[in-house]
Amino acid sequence: MMASACILIILILIIILMTSRIQGMARVVNYAGLVRGKTRRIIKLEDAGMPPDEMIPDVDRYIKGLRFGSEVLDLVSLDDKAFQVKMEELDAYFDTLKQEIDLVLQVGYENTNIIQKSETFFSLCDVATGKHMHKESQHA
Repeated sequence: MMASACILIILILIIILMTSRIQGMARVVNYAGLVRGKTRRIIKLEDAGMPPDEMIPDVDRYIKGLRFGSEVLDLVSLDDKAFQVKMEELDAYFDTLKQEIDLVLQVGYENTNIIQKSETFFSLCDVATGKHMHKESQHA
């Protein structure tokens, strides 16, 4: 009876740990989606001449949280080398995109590469969240 109770307790603890890990991964996917969505909104508002400067630090915070974890965002850093490489690339490219956003303010979006650079950024977001794999598997 005691052995059965111990086994049951161990199984319950394993289930709790697995559930916590799944929730952590779900938050990562949600924040990765927020990076993409909020950046799309930033570009749209910039193109319309309504600079959303308060949103840019949010995206920076989300990307940093995805890379290194964040207690504030309740994010853990995933121990997935491919994901972390993509997050590093995304972080660096977001810096490039921010420079292009600043250029839009100076010369207007028609005189910049904001559309091309934002599309590249969105593609990086898709790769980081694995959406490209879903598209590829649908075509197979």
